[in-house]
Amino acid sequence: MLTLALARRLEGEIAYDSAEVVENVRRLMPHIPAVSEEIAGGVACFTGIESPFSQAIGLGLHGAVSEADIERLERFYLERGSAVLVELCPLADPSFTKLLARRGFYPIDYTNVMTRVFQPADSWRSASQAFVIEQAGADELDLLNRTVAEGFAETDPVSPELLEVMLVAKHTRGVESYLARVGGKPVAGASMSVDNRLAALFGASTLAAYRGLGIQTALIQARLARGLEAGCDLALCVAAPGSASHRNLERQGFTPAYTRIKFEKRLRA
Repeated sequence: MLTLALARRLEGEIAYDSAEVVENVRRLMPHIPAVSEEIAGGVACFTGIESPFSQAIGLGLHGAVSEADIERLERFYLERGSAVLVELCPLADPSFTKLLARRGFYPIDYTNVMTRVFQPADSWRSASQAFVIEQAGADELDLLNRTVAEGFAETDPVSPELLEVMLVAKHTRGVESYLARVGGKPVAGASMSVDNRLAALFGASTLAAYRGLGIQTALIQARLARGLEAGCDLALCVAAPGSASHRNLERQGFTPAYTRIKFEKRLRA
């Protein structure tokens, strides 16, 4: 059942993970102007223009949002030459939605926040013999990162700067990554974070030539098995409605908890 408490838990975890990535980028890659700021109960993050981490998450879930909050949010991104991107949870206080409309924000994207409750009887069969999936060691994260980036490249080209940020994300505390190989060749990868009994799955892609072999299904199952082993009670993943990822997650027992709307506002100095 969708409740405000559940929405706070899910959005809070996503916001926390994003802020952790920002802090690691700031610490390890000082040439990238990474920064985060708590605003209206959520977090505004920035790791460069066009970075998927440069957005605000979790705002409005702990009470009303004021005009001053929105002005502060806009100033945060204006000072960095970036558009303002806000992920709106449908359980956010109505004041937030009204302010976004009044101040000229417009919807640009929709994603489903999907969850799966772990059961004691859960089990997953071994992956196909056509490929091997193993947890990536620290010395394999760069290889995994480049494999995932190549898998995304058809629809979302990855710049060198974003590649750096993606790599730092995989080094963030609590994050584990998995690499799939066919005949020894790395062909797919995926990551997850484990925190507060919540397994958050993210960053999965497969090279085009190796799709349709069930690799992404196996990567989901490998991460679910790890989440169960770690004592998690809930798994989380965000996917575009109707996408292949969405369908794969549904086959593994995930259901949409709610749909988020991404709002944008382009600012002028």
